[in-house]
Amino acid sequence: MSVYKSQQRPAAVKFVAEARNFRKETILTLKRFPNSYRYIFTNKMLDLAADIYIGCTMANAIFVHKDMSAQEIELRRKCLTTAYAKTVALLCEISFCYEYVKQGNNFFKDGYDYGKRFENWIKAGNAAKSLIKGVIEADKKKHKSNE
Repeated sequence: MSVYKSQQRPAAVKFVAEARNFRKETILTLKRFPNSYRYIFTNKMLDLAADIYIGCTMANAIFVHKDMSAQEIELRRKCLTTAYAKTVALLCEISFCYEYVKQGNNFFKDGYDYGKRFENWIKAGNAAKSLIKGVIEADKKKHKSNE
């Protein structure tokens, strides 16, 4: 039996795929930047993107079940909360980078290419952020009912 699209919920593991996509978009965008931006933007942003993906992967590795120990619940919560916070931080850095690069660059073909690349990057970040937040909220509900 199929489920109506409006009634479907996102798969629990989709947050890992979105974090991976956000990392991929980060790499695709930042590899266009010249080396002179390495210490200003790119290294820090690549580290944040890697941390987000790794945090989501670590949280997903903790099997959710009704007999979870308090340590497992806390570890999963920490991984997800850290990934969420770093996602917000990276989105803030993207906004700052967008404004800085907008002043003048020669490493994007034109304004359309520049705008489209940043738009895709921010969409991927917002998708990852909302799914991570959703998993955090779902975990809160599950663990309140198990107490």
